[in-house]
Amino acid sequence: MQLCGLIFVVEECSYPVPLQDVSVEANIVDMIAETTVCQTYKNVEKNTIEAIYKFPLHEAAAVCGFEAEIDGIRIVKGIVKEAKQAAKEYDEAIQQGHGAYLLEEQFPDIFQCSIGNITAGQTVIIRITYVTELKHDAETESIRFVFPTAIAPRYGSSDYTPANDGKKLIPDKIIESPSHHISTELNIDGNPNVSKITLAEQITHLEKDLILVVKSLGLDQPRAFVEYDSKTETNCVMLTLVPKFAINEIMSELIFVIDRSGSMQGGPIEKASETLQLLLRSLPEDCLFNVVSFGSHFDSLFTKSQPYSEESFSKALKHAQEMDANYGGTEIYDPLKWTFENSKNDMPTSIFLLTDGQVYNVDQIVELIKSSEEKIKDDLRLFSIGIGDSVSHHLVESILVLVKDMHNLLRIMNEWIKRFLEC
Repeated sequence: MQLCGLIFVVEECSYPVPLQDVSVEANIVDMIAETTVCQTYKNVEKNTIEAIYKFPLHEAAAVCGFEAEIDGIRIVKGIVKEAKQAAKEYDEAIQQGHGAYLLEEQFPDIFQCSIGNITAGQTVIIRITYVTELKHDAETESIRFVFPTAIAPRYGSSDYTPANDGKKLIPDKIIESPSHHISTELNIDGNPNVSKITLAEQITHLEKDLILVVKSLGLDQPRAFVEYDSKTETNCVMLTLVPKFAINEIMSELIFVIDRSGSMQGGPIEKASETLQLLLRSLPEDCLFNVVSFGSHFDSLFTKSQPYSEESFSKALKHAQEMDANYGGTEIYDPLKWTFENSKNDMPTSIFLLTDGQVYNVDQIVELIKSSEEKIKDDLRLFSIGIGDSVSHHLVESILVLVKDMHNLLRIMNEWIKRFLEC
């Protein structure tokens, strides 16, 4: 399992440094969010430790600021250097007994920073700032802000996962949260475009991603923002276009690939089962469909996709209702490969992958999808749906980037289903 926050390692075992305080501030301008996280830790061990800081991020996020403060005296700010040179300077500083900080990407959704030596009783304040593009829901004209407070246990060797507390946002219009109870304070300082969001409950840790949905007028309109940099005397332009297409109804094949590995036990498999039932009930009558289950092994409900009928629908619905997370580990590659190879060549195929994405071989899976690029361009659509409180955004969003067709999925789901999937 993946342990996030400030940690230290003893004999290959990771231990958390106690978190004393945390605050998060996010500023949203149109579809871009700048988020600053401030966390305070204290070394309660009797000896000096060499600490590592891990922070979970969505793959689309970019770290643009890092600062570490020791006992309110020593402040270190991050600068960008060539990777090998940075690692060399870090090792030299540690050997000399100095504190040093090395920020690097461990996984595409986890940034890791080697903090260096922390003596007994010392307090460390870490500030990290990152920017990210927000998701847009065209049907509800809203944007979604997600603060990833937990990274799920990956299928492979790893550790444990904690979370954080607190939220402050500056958005616009109507703000809701499908994940937590929040209180909203509008018109801050008399400004109708500024709102403050706080957690309504007194809690010390967030057990799952904090999601805020902001509804605003004009998100369906083309627009542009210009930012001027006085130092370089240059302008940066962000242009947003929102295309809308009328999609013709045609005969198609739909294949549902369901993660039934051990990591899906409990709430995730229940959500996957209920989601599959909803999707099955939404099937058009003029379609072929199949259900593939996977874990350490995989199997399909039908040997090949079957026409929608009362008999095939009843069999699939019963199969969905009886699903359990009893397929062992998470091996996505083989079932996806089989699904690609056995999909129909004479009609469009839509594949719906429901998973928590707790795997390490994401690059191999991405290469498999790329190898099917020719069919993807013409007649194959792959939709990844993250299931659970702590989805691996790296896998789910890597698939979305490749196929770039999430809006078709949103089109066939009503608002209730989308809210259900976000929770």
